[in-house]
Amino acid sequence: AAVVAATAAALAFDDAVPCVDTQPLFVCPQGTLEASYSIQLVGRGGCGPDPPNEGLPYQYTIINGALPPGLSMSSGGQISGSPSQAGTYRFWAQLSDQDPPSQNWCLPKKAEREFSITINPRVLVTTESAAPGTIGSAYMLNLTAVMKSGASSTAPPSSPLTWTLTQGQLPAGLTLNSSTGVVSGTPSAEGAASFVVRAALVDGRADTKGLTITVRQALAIQALTPLSAAGTPTTWEVGVPFTAKLA
Repeated sequence: AAVVAATAAALAFDDAVPCVDTQPLFVCPQGTLEASYSIQLVGRGGCGPDPPNEGLPYQYTIINGALPPGLSMSSGGQISGSPSQAGTYRFWAQLSDQDPPSQNWCLPKKAEREFSITINPRVLVTTESAAPGTIGSAYMLNLTAVMKSGASSTAPPSSPLTWTLTQGQLPAGLTLNSSTGVVSGTPSAEGAASFVVRAALVDGRADTKGLTITVRQALAIQALTPLSAAGTPTTWEVGVPFTAKLA
């Protein structure tokens, strides 16, 4: 006669995917403020047939602490969202089987561990617009960026930024200093130049901003007849009415 013996492995969180077990914490991948974040918690063992828990999906619940603001966890263990506040957040998660009544032989049916998720501040380019330039006149635009850690919380960059052009081009005669974020030079052609600048930290966190610099002709005064050319005295006769227009 064939005999089927029910077996079960202890229910537990996977100790490497997606969060690493560092004892006593499971440390999850870091995120960045306002950037999309998504991980899927993974369980193993439990009361299902071989392989464990086949056909019996795990259930995940947060029983203490809290996820970073802006993130949520589904009953299937997916943590996702866009974080709205930087910091390190710790929470206890519970992993459980569907707990079918006929499987009282399978114990334990729950596992609990503490997790942590760190949300890093984001780079935010704060230059909103660029002043116009004039042909033949020196021009300077100082691009600026901060580290944003919350709705109204900012600080200077945590390390040097690298500035680059990712789209478009600067007006003729201007260049971008990649270390300082200064656009400078002497414009040589009239027109509007649209471009996108990128400020990046060495760890890859970055932000972009689209800007436009409009270069105009220099303003000049035109002396109409009977005025003489610039640098030449205008001669006139005593007693004769004089009228001239500047433009």
